[in-house]
Amino acid sequence: MYILRIVLSASLLLFFSCTRNDNIPVPPGGVKGIITSFDEFGREVPFKSSVDIELNGIENFIGRTDTEGRFDIQGVPPGTYWLQAIHPNLSMYRKFGIRVLSNNTTDMSTIRMVQPSTTIASEIDMFFPPTEEFEIVTFTGTIRPAGTFLQRREVRLFFGKTPNVSPTNYQASVSAINIQSDAFLLNLLVGDFIRRGFVRGEMVYAVGYGSSRVGESYINQNGVEIFTGLNPLASNVISFRLPR
Repeated sequence: MYILRIVLSASLLLFFSCTRNDNIPVPPGGVKGIITSFDEFGREVPFKSSVDIELNGIENFIGRTDTEGRFDIQGVPPGTYWLQAIHPNLSMYRKFGIRVLSNNTTDMSTIRMVQPSTTIASEIDMFFPPTEEFEIVTFTGTIRPAGTFLQRREVRLFFGKTPNVSPTNYQASVSAINIQSDAFLLNLLVGDFIRRGFVRGEMVYAVGYGSSRVGESYINQNGVEIFTGLNPLASNVISFRLPR
């Protein structure tokens, strides 16, 4: 009987303790950071208007940056959130998996937003150059406007396993950089494709987009790396089979 009373007393104490803790409000936290803006060639440009900030999770919050790009959202319940930054002249930026702790402000540091590229990629093609040393795949294409020494342009290629390859549906991605004319050439090893999940004899599909030279990327909710600063116009889609 004595043992039963001890167990019962301990159980009641645990019950009242849990009840009391559940009624105590958890202090909120916050999220802060600073956004900088660039043109497609990497030159910092001033904001013509504030950046809209959306913080979504347990609750949704809407804020705006000041004229210098700083934002500070407070009163956020602890939990995991994702942030979206929107500006009419810049590529949208998102950040997932932001942890907010009680009585703490999560500092996202500096976020770089960039103007979408004006580069348009077209006439993408490929061939296997004859070589006894390496297995190489060569990609060529044209762009407009043409790149110059002062305005070097960039094209990002996306490789996938289906004809609907795109910046959100791909297996691998790589850039042709420092383009100073109206055409580009990019050499990749067959081994580069193998290391990225392709197999010998498999069909590969590729598409190109004009790209900003300084666009940051982020990982979306599906685990896909999303590149910002892309021109929305896609090139033609090509296909080729990796050598066996």
